[in-house]
Formats: sequence, structure tokens, C-alpha cells
Amino acid sequence: MDVLYILSLATQALAAVPTTLVLSFGGMLLAVAIAALLHLLRASRLPVVTQLVDLFLLITRSVPLLIQLFIVFYGIPAVVSTIRLSRGLPASGGRWPELLLVIIAFGLSTSANVFHNMRAARLSVPNEQIEAAFSVGMTKSQAFSRIVLPQALSALIRPLGNTFITVIKASSIAYFVSVKDIMGAARIAGAPAFRFIEVYIGAALIYWALSLLLGRVVLWAEKRARAYLVPARN
Repeated sequence: MDVLYILSLATQALAAVPTTLVLSFGGMLLAVAIAALLHLLRASRLPVVTQLVDLFLLITRSVPLLIQLFIVFYGIPAVVSTIRLSRGLPASGGRWPELLLVIIAFGLSTSANVFHNMRAARLSVPNEQIEAAFSVGMTKSQAFSRIVLPQALSALIRPLGNTFITVIKASSIAYFVSVKDIMGAARIAGAPAFRFIEVYIGAALIYWALSLLLGRVVLWAEKRARAYLVPARN
């Protein structure tokens, strides 16, 4: 095993780090938006809506990410083509960007985890604090913005950060649909020599470095957020 060759592959794969970060960050933003929407829908307490939300969460948590990626990657263009044909338009309105479809797949798949992260963060705020806010004359919106939201956001930083790191590592499957992420770039660099063990080790070094760096950032952000919270007095 050639250490210098591994480092060479890792160096070439570094050029694809921005692509990995874009698809991971884009998928994470979409997941947060979907999770927030699911919370609003579930808060409506309409039986049918609640059951649909639960069904969506069950499916996205049960179906492997790779299968969801293939369904989105091939399914969305097919559905759009069918709709266009039904309206008398050409089947294809242009090529769908691979990166956009991957972001959609990651956003849908990750939204269930983000939903439960948000729910846990909300439940981490004791009801006694909300009742105390009402007792001093705060409205429901004031209690939420001044009491619940700051503490919930502080409790949410680490779970969201860990989920984001998980998304970055899971993004290694994007090369299956021709997205040149870290894994794809590493495989392309190592393909001429057919030395794929070194390819995987080189890619692993990059993912390890990214995870370590982002883990430090998450801990720093959590520490800064908690510094703004006033400790409770006995």
C-alpha cells in the first residue's frame, strides 16, 4: 500500500469538497424547511393531516437513502414529463441538474430526523417555565419567543450538527447518479490504476477531517448559544 499514492488521491479529491458541502448543506436546509412544515401540519390536529405526516415520517425513516435517491432522481423527471405530455407539451423541458435532484432526495430523507430533533428540543423546555411566563402576563407568542425558542434552539444545535455530519458522510452515495462529489472524484482519480483500496482510504481521510472540523464547530456554536442563556436561580 502506497501512502504517497493515497495522499495524492486525497489531494485530487479535495477539489470536490465544495460540491459535497453544497449538496449536504442544501439537503440540510431543505430538511429543516420540510420538518418545520410537518410540525405546523401536525399542530393543526386534523386526523387526516396528522396521519399523513406520520406516514411520511415512517416512509422516510424506513426506506434506505440509496433507494430514495434513485426514486427521486428518476421519478421526478418522469412525473414531470408525464404531466407535460398530458398538457400537450414536449415530454422534456430540459435536463434536470443532478445536484438539484440529489439535494431534494437528501432533504426528504433527512427531514424525518430533523423533525424528531426539533420535537426533542421543544420538549426539553419544562412546561413550568411556560406556565410561569403566563403567570407574569406574557402572551403565548411572547412566551414562545422569549422562553421556549432560545432554549430550544440551544438544545437543537448539537442534534442538527450531528445530523449534518451524517448527511455529509451519506453524500458519498451521490456518485451513483453521476455527481462528482468527494467519493466520485476519488474513484475517477484512482480508476486508471485500479487501486481502489487506496481510493477508499483517501476518501475516508477527507470525510474524517470534515467530520472532525464540523464537530468542533458544532461544539463551539453550542457553547456560544448556551452562554446567552441565563442560569436558573434556586
